[in-house]
Amino acid sequence: MKRLLTLLFVATLWVGCLSQGDGTGIRNSQDWAAFAEAVNRGESTAQWEDASGVIRLHKNLNLNRLESPVAVGDSAENSFRGTFDGGNYTISGLRIQSDGAFVGLFGVNQGTIRRLKVADNCRFEATNEQSLVGAVCADNYGRVEHCESSAEVQGAGCTGGVVGSVQPDPASTVVPLIARCKNRGTVRGAGDRTGGLVGHALRAKVVDCENHGAVIGTGSYTGGVVGFNSGTVRGCRNRAPIRGRSYAGGVAGANSREGYLAEIANEGPVQAETIGEIVGEDFTRQVVDEDVLRKHYHQEAL
Repeated sequence: MKRLLTLLFVATLWVGCLSQGDGTGIRNSQDWAAFAEAVNRGESTAQWEDASGVIRLHKNLNLNRLESPVAVGDSAENSFRGTFDGGNYTISGLRIQSDGAFVGLFGVNQGTIRRLKVADNCRFEATNEQSLVGAVCADNYGRVEHCESSAEVQGAGCTGGVVGSVQPDPASTVVPLIARCKNRGTVRGAGDRTGGLVGHALRAKVVDCENHGAVIGTGSYTGGVVGFNSGTVRGCRNRAPIRGRSYAGGVAGANSREGYLAEIANEGPVQAETIGEIVGEDFTRQVVDEDVLRKHYHQEAL
């Protein structure tokens, strides 16, 4: 009986080790660099996956010594398609300046990125007006959940504090999602579509997100949550100042005919040539009645 209990105890420990990865996952900057290189070459990421197929970050990671850092999934062909769990750990020290198409910690995501934080000493700058830039992900076709960024983000094209653009994969029926994310860093966009959380949301869901960082756009469509919305924005809030050139809103710079806004709030001042307390330009004229909402939200000059 005693031997049987011992064997059961050992077996339990072994299964527990497997569930925690047993040496898999990302534990240092060398792991991160190798992981990024594998994704960008279209190679398998199995060596970093645990028994459930999840790639886990096991500690806070300082990437300031990486040579020529690049986004994980730097093209549509070699996108990230797995599940990355940051474990609420923080990536710090990463600075990327690029004229590439996708600038961020992750470039193109077709999988799931969750529970990841990006520190305020990180900086992402896209210098090409055709680029997408976001601290966590530049272009999202999958899910980004429970992520938080304090990084500085600057773009010449579509720019978001957490995600540059979110849109559906034409080959999939999955609706892409940004959920329970926060931005605390300053976002600067020189092109159209600049948002505190997302630059452009197309047939996607942005749910329960908050912006706490100043958003400054020198092009059109600057919003506290989304620059240009053609999806669903629900339960989101802006708490920071918004400044744009034309069409700036506390929640969205523009809301297209396909866009839907619900349970939203703005607590920050808005400044631009054309402004709205909630939406800079509402193409629907149906989903947002600012006369009704005005008693809940305020607008001040910067």
